[in-house]
Amino acid sequence: MSSFTAEHAAATQRAFLRYGKGRHRAALNFGDCMTYATAQLGHQPLLAVGNDFPQTDLEFRGVVGYWPGVA
Repeated sequence: MSSFTAEHAAATQRAFLRYGKGRHRAALNFGDCMTYATAQLGHQPLLAVGNDFPQTDLEFRGVVGYWPGVA
């Protein structure tokens, strides 16, 4: 858990402008962009489901699975 600050909100907006759906092949949605911002500002690697985050510039620890019907 961490606080979501104005700095996080600004980083979320930047993430959407760079990696958001319809803008980049990562196609991050709003929640994904919030996760991106939190990991980026916290200088933390990300462990996630799916193939969207590996297409960003975050340090990535690996894919732990895929949503049903997505390969």
